[in-house]
Amino acid sequence: MCKPAAMACPDLQPEKAKIATLGFVFEPAKWLSVSADWWFVYRRNEIAAPDYSKPEEIIAQTRFPITDADRANLAALAAMCADPGSGVACPAVLPTYTVGNVSSVIGQYKNKGRTLVDGFDVDARSRLDLGEWGRLNIGVAATIARRSMYNFDDGDGWAYGNAIGYYNNPRVRATFNTDWNYKQFDTSFYINFVGKTKWAYDQIDAQDNNAQSCTASYEAVAPGQCDGAPSWWTANLGVSWHASEKLTVGVTAKNLFNRLPFFDPNDWMTFSGYTNNFGRSYSLMLNYKF
Repeated sequence: MCKPAAMACPDLQPEKAKIATLGFVFEPAKWLSVSADWWFVYRRNEIAAPDYSKPEEIIAQTRFPITDADRANLAALAAMCADPGSGVACPAVLPTYTVGNVSSVIGQYKNKGRTLVDGFDVDARSRLDLGEWGRLNIGVAATIARRSMYNFDDGDGWAYGNAIGYYNNPRVRATFNTDWNYKQFDTSFYINFVGKTKWAYDQIDAQDNNAQSCTASYEAVAPGQCDGAPSWWTANLGVSWHASEKLTVGVTAKNLFNRLPFFDPNDWMTFSGYTNNFGRSYSLMLNYKF
């Protein structure tokens, strides 16, 4: 890597980015607001660590010298193989040292690659006064991805095209939440949604893992999942009671409907990271202010 003075990176330049946003907020009534934002990020000259599997990215390599102990080990091996009484089967050509063991490898950070992502955020919020029944807040928010492209090298074009809609890059992620405040009680209901994706990671991977072959990670999937990873949602429900100004007691049910994850052959856990295999769970909360 690059170190001050002794190992500088004279050609390393700062990363550059073009970032743009455009949005609006519309409030047709006191109790309702709607917003939409478009966002765009184009990052280039990205700073990347060296790939030590490529000799051209290694600028220096040092090795320990061959020692007397190394030579003694080789001599002991030759003597053992030459002794018929040792009972050891040895190859016709015994191994030997040509160079010493690697002691250090030095590479440098470099500028290479670029990334482009853009999409939309939409949000709607309502605040309702229910009179003697308290207050009700309802909200819906979604992120709609448009493009996600990258290139690890300095060449033209994009390495794998637009990855949106492919595995781990859903086009839509959304949340729905509602909060009802009634006397000493607060009730909240929350839904998290992740859109469906293809099993393939990108356009190139789709040549082998697609709906026609009904495979993912080169493994057969259930007939109903040939088109890709299905959309996913879970819901949480929480209720808290303000017993006094100092004491609050609450209970929350996570994954309220006890939804179990789908089989995901692309993930080493066999289920996607945004799901879980615990089913419905509960948590209790007790808060006292001194």
